[in-house]
Amino acid sequence: MIKDFSNRLKYFRSIRDLTQTELARLVGVSGKQISDYEVGSSKPRQSTFIKILKALNISEDVFNNADLCSLDISDLHPDENIVFTNNDGDKIILPRSFCVKYNLEPISDLIVYRVRGDAMSSTLFDGDLVLIDKSDNEIVSGALYLTFLYGEKLIGRLFRNQQGFVLERDNEKYKPLAVINDDALVLGKVVFRQGLI
Repeated sequence: MIKDFSNRLKYFRSIRDLTQTELARLVGVSGKQISDYEVGSSKPRQSTFIKILKALNISEDVFNNADLCSLDISDLHPDENIVFTNNDGDKIILPRSFCVKYNLEPISDLIVYRVRGDAMSSTLFDGDLVLIDKSDNEIVSGALYLTFLYGEKLIGRLFRNQQGFVLERDNEKYKPLAVINDDALVLGKVVFRQGLI
């Protein structure tokens, strides 16, 4: 069995959107047993490992050899959904085929963020969930980015200028903010929106 089995089990269970209890039920073991596997206090027998692979719908080769920091979505089953979550429990669930089509990988570079307020109200609405690509922070003028500015996270359209960039919001009641490069951190580009219209 591979050295980082516990981390791999946690990772693949999470992208399948299964709780420890749900995985335990599929495998035919107790929830405590899955918990023990994930904290590394025990490892499954080979027969149980095969059941885990079946429940996770993944091959032994992918489970053992995938680089968890840059897992290739094409390694997953074609009909699989990919679940992106944040620390608040917000989820965006997308079909693998959609992620492949729009090159949304590696999975580890994508984070879920909940929109707050009406600053982007013609495009993004209060409560919408957006997927942020942390690896894409090179400014393309007019694209939407999540920034850390003046002590808070703000989403807006960025436009380059001589001193840095200007952050504009789609709601006209919010004035553009001129930003010197040292004053802000671009956290990533908005690549997907989920919400009600």
